[in-house]
Parts: sequence; C-alpha cells; structure tokens
Amino acid sequence: MNLVPLQMISDVQMGGHISLMALLPDGHIALHVHPDLRHVSLDIYLCAENAALEPIANSMRRAFQPDKTKSTHLRRGDFRAPSEIRPKTTTRVAPFRRIKSTGAKVIRILARRTRR
Repeated sequence: MNLVPLQMISDVQMGGHISLMALLPDGHIALHVHPDLRHVSLDIYLCAENAALEPIANSMRRAFQPDKTKSTHLRRGDFRAPSEIRPKTTTRVAPFRRIKSTGAKVIRILARRTRR
C-alpha cells in the first residue's frame, strides 16, 4: 500500500488549533490538534481491503503519548453479516492515567465514608 502523500494541506488557527490533511493515493489522513483542550483527533481512511491501520495508529501514539486513546474501526464495502456493519471501538488507557484514575476513585470512596 502506498502511503506517500500526493498533497498535504495544513492550517494553524488562533488558539493553536492545528489541522493537517494528507491526501494519499488510496485514501486520506486527517489530523486535528487542540493544545488548549489537550486533544488530538486522527482520521485514517484507506481504500484497501487489507489496509494496515495499526502501524499508522501506533506511530501516532508514540508521537503524542496520550493518556487515553479511543479507536473506532469501521469497515466499508460489501458486508456479508450485520455484525460487520457495526463499528468496532477499543479504548486504551496509559498506565500512568490508570494510577491517577484509581487514586481519584479511592479518594472519592474515602470521602463518602467520612461523610457517613
């Protein structure tokens, strides 16, 4: 699969919002970065039945090192079963984020106990 961009379009808006669009021979990659919200949105569309999205997604995870990622995979084309139509969503949480989340849960539980 050819992932060499045919054309790239980018824009930086007031507030630091960055938009980047890479047009590929068989699809596109769109990236939106919102530094003030600490949010990155990535859309990968490839017109190939055996497209390998994970290497692209993994390189983006390495670049941005997010606390949490949510991926939705939608297969387009000739669907043979209704289950193939449904998007598949996976969520990954970085270990440090898990520790912070667990600590917050423990504090909430202890706060409830002291109120009683």
